[in-house]
Amino acid sequence: MKKFLCKFLLFCSPFLVLLIGYVISDPYKVVWRYKDYFNKDNTSTCPNDAFRGIRLMDMYKDTYEYDSFIIGSSRSDFFYVDEWKKYIGNNAVCFHFNQSGDNLKGSYDRIMYLYKKFDDVKNLLIVMDSNYLEDISSPQGHIFCEPYQTTKEWDFFKFHWAFISAFFNPQNIFGDNSDSNSLYPYRYIPQYNELHKDGAEAALNNEPDAYYANLPESYKLYDRNSVETIAAPVIGEKQREYLEKIAKTVQEHHTNCKIIISPLYDQVKLNPQDLGYLSSLFPGDVFDFSGINQYTSNPSFYYENSHYRPCLCDLLLEYVYLKMQ
Repeated sequence: MKKFLCKFLLFCSPFLVLLIGYVISDPYKVVWRYKDYFNKDNTSTCPNDAFRGIRLMDMYKDTYEYDSFIIGSSRSDFFYVDEWKKYIGNNAVCFHFNQSGDNLKGSYDRIMYLYKKFDDVKNLLIVMDSNYLEDISSPQGHIFCEPYQTTKEWDFFKFHWAFISAFFNPQNIFGDNSDSNSLYPYRYIPQYNELHKDGAEAALNNEPDAYYANLPESYKLYDRNSVETIAAPVIGEKQREYLEKIAKTVQEHHTNCKIIISPLYDQVKLNPQDLGYLSSLFPGDVFDFSGINQYTSNPSFYYENSHYRPCLCDLLLEYVYLKMQ
């Protein structure tokens, strides 16, 4: 038995050494708590946006009483807080509670978490698209999985195992570059959990042709069809369940909630059936910018073929909060 135990420990020793190294070094900043989740270049050291958001809210809770939240995927990142406050009031205390690759289920879970955590949720800005509405899965992987604080699908151990597994992946042992947001430098404002692509903006303002030419092939802008494509309806029974619970919660707490349907570069129009259903749940508060329109027709509004720039977000906020009054 002693020999077996010795052999077993010897066999496991590389794993144990790596595990101890993981816990001590905490490469993804999810094991220990920190005063700062950003490195010397002011870029995030925690690749899971939603988990970082929870840690940041906890860190700043004694300084800021958050009451206004921007919800969505990375496509919601560039609705900047200072611009949003022009419309909801300078006294609003705002925070981005986003998640890369977000979907309806993830947003639902985080919204319910906010209403449990904060006494007063005054404003919500939810950024959606057809794929987001269709997807009600529980994403896997350390970057995209939901924090265990917000969902029953991910407990403490399962959540951390996703990060340990990523660390043990041979290509990540000597460092993970999952937070390399783009080819250009960027910065965060921690108290807002807000991303600013300063480098990309400078490149686009100075040499836009060179910027777009240097994009990786999968991100390049492409020629689009002049005939508008309408997405298939995606809101089914489970989607309705999540959306109705969000609408009920928003109404019960008298939250000023606006829903923006993203003006994606692909110019695919949200299905009228889905738009009609959303509008019936959130009357007067759903704004569809999908399809072929004045916003999506301008390629310079986009960083690449998936994300749009703050200059477009500013126009959308102006339309939502001013032109429709």
